[in-house]
Amino acid sequence: MSGRLLAAWWGVLMSLWLALGSSVLAQEPLAAKPAKATAFSALVEREMATAQGEKRKQLGRLYVGPLGIRTEAFRGSEKVVVIHRRDLRSVWMLFPARKVYWSQPLQADAFPPLPDDPRSPCQTDLALSCQLEGTQSLDGRETERWRVNRVAQQKVEPLAQLWVDRALGVVIAERYADGAQMRMRRIAEGLPPPALFELPSGYTQEAMPSSRSQQPAGSSQKTGVRP
Repeated sequence: MSGRLLAAWWGVLMSLWLALGSSVLAQEPLAAKPAKATAFSALVEREMATAQGEKRKQLGRLYVGPLGIRTEAFRGSEKVVVIHRRDLRSVWMLFPARKVYWSQPLQADAFPPLPDDPRSPCQTDLALSCQLEGTQSLDGRETERWRVNRVAQQKVEPLAQLWVDRALGVVIAERYADGAQMRMRRIAEGLPPPALFELPSGYTQEAMPSSRSQQPAGSSQKTGVRP
């Protein structure tokens, strides 16, 4: 299991931003949600190494509320918003500059299980070894620091470090052996505005493109959903 694949399991935004970087809404199945997730918002910083060895940084916003999860980030120069609506079992990807959106059924919630959850890869994948190393304060928030190793043929290979915020019920920072990192900052507990989880009116629905070709624009339709 590579660090990038593990990121699809662990990352609060990793799986979403991997989707933003592809031509389809999601290529990895979303993991189950944690037992507890407090309503909050945060600035999310992501850093990955390019093929040329340079570091590429991305900034985004995350909103978590009773209706679901909203992320805001950029794919190139274009802003992209992803909304997971648990109650409607839908995922919407919005492109505000063009006022269009894609839609697909929600298979599961975006947050992965925590390291000690029975559904976690730490508990189900025999090739992974996860240890709680202790507690650490990040930006004034108390976290548990976990180390994830890959074990194969009696060899232990460092894979990742995770910082679990039990008050929020999510991982708020990650660091991978391949150089990828994710960290939430400016975390503010509290209910985000409900309108952030609604599909705005005036947007045109477009068929999701396949990985090789774009669907015809004639398949579009207007939505009358109010913001």
